[in-house]
Amino acid sequence: MATTNSSATNPPKPRLLSPNKKVWVLLVVCMLVACLLYYVMYLADEALLNTLKWTNFATATVNVDPQPNVTSSRSFQASNISESYENRIASISLNSTDAVVSTRGFIRDQDRILKSTPPTATNVTNGTEGVKLSTFEDVEYFGQGEARFHKDEVVPNIAHFIWFSNHSFEFYHLLSILSVHKIMKADKILFHTDFEPSGPHWEETKQKVSNLEILHREPPITIFNQTLAPRYHQADIASIEILMEMGGVYFDPDIFVVQPLDYLRHYDCVMGREIPGFIAKGIIFANKESKFLRLYYEGYRHYDAHCWNCNSLKYPNYLAKKYPDLIHVEETSLIYPPGNRWRMMFFGKFRWWVDNFTVHIWIRNFLRLQTGRNVVISPQTIKTMDSAFGEMCRFIYYDEPPPQT
Repeated sequence: MATTNSSATNPPKPRLLSPNKKVWVLLVVCMLVACLLYYVMYLADEALLNTLKWTNFATATVNVDPQPNVTSSRSFQASNISESYENRIASISLNSTDAVVSTRGFIRDQDRILKSTPPTATNVTNGTEGVKLSTFEDVEYFGQGEARFHKDEVVPNIAHFIWFSNHSFEFYHLLSILSVHKIMKADKILFHTDFEPSGPHWEETKQKVSNLEILHREPPITIFNQTLAPRYHQADIASIEILMEMGGVYFDPDIFVVQPLDYLRHYDCVMGREIPGFIAKGIIFANKESKFLRLYYEGYRHYDAHCWNCNSLKYPNYLAKKYPDLIHVEETSLIYPPGNRWRMMFFGKFRWWVDNFTVHIWIRNFLRLQTGRNVVISPQTIKTMDSAFGEMCRFIYYDEPPPQT
C-alpha cells in the first residue's frame, strides 16, 4: 500500500518572522511606546503649568520702569581669564544710564550687539505707578523685550551658601566656596546654616576664606501654609527669601566659579538654563527688589511636594518666557555641561575657562557611578585627574593656569 508524503501535500506555512526578528520588533515597539508616554507626560506637565495660572495674584503689584530708547550698538570681544572686568565694561559705549542688552551667552560668542527693544504700551507705566499682574495676563507677552543692563552694578557683591542639617562637608564643597572667594572676589560670603559643619575640609575653609561669615538660619518648614519636603525644597525657598532680604548671588555648594561674575551683576536678576524647558536654581543673581524674584516666590502658592523640579526649575522657565524683561537668562555659561552630558566633566574635557562663568560639577552623579570603588577626591588625587574636573580643581586649589588650547 502506497504511503502519502504529508509534507508534500501540506507544506508548512512560511514564518513571517524568525524568533530573533520577533524579539527585535518587540524591542522597537516597546521603545516607541516609551517615547510616546514620555511625550504625553511632557505635554501634561506643560498643561499643568498653564492651567495653574501661576501669576494670577490679585494683590501683587509690579513696578515696571520705562526702558530708554538706546540706539547705539557695539560688539564685545570674548573675554578671557587675564582680561580685566574694568576693560570689558569700559568697552560699552552708551548715551544713557541703562541699556537693553541682548547677550545670550556673553562669553560664548565672539560678537555681541547692544540694541534697544522699546517696550510696548501694554507693559509700561510712567515708572512710578504700579502695574497689576493682571495687566500682563491680558496680553500675549512671550518673547518680547530683554532684561535691562544697568550702567552700575545693581546686585550686591555678596555670596550666599545654604547648609541645612548635619551632613558631611567634603573637599569639593571647600573648592566651591574657595572659588567664590578667589575668583568672584565677593565682599562677603554668608554661610546660612542650622548645623555648622565639622571636619578638616571645613576647618581649612574657615582658615582660607577670610570673609566667610556663619549665620544661623532655621530651614523653612512651610510655604503658604503648605508643608515643605526636606531638604532640597527647603533650601530652594530659603535661597529666594535670603535674596529678597539682602540681595546678592546664591550658590549651591556644588558650583565652581571659573571667571569673574561682575558683568552679570549689572542685571536685576540672572539665572542659567540647564536644558530646554528648565532654568536651574543652583546659582541666582538678584537684587532684593527684583520683580522676577517676587513672582518666583509667589509661585509656591501652588507648591507640589511630589515634583522636585516643578517649582524650582520649570516654573522659573515659564516666568522667563512670560516676562523676559525681568530676568536675564544665560543659556549655557552658568550650568554647562547639562545633566545629560555630565560625564564629560569627569571623563572628558571642554573649554570651561573660556565658555563658562560657573560650572555645575554634577558630583553626585559621578560618586553614584563610583559606588564601591573607594574613589576619594582630595588635594592629592586631583593632581593626577586628567579631566575637565581635575583641571578646574587644580585651577581653584593650586592656582594652576587653565589650558591654553
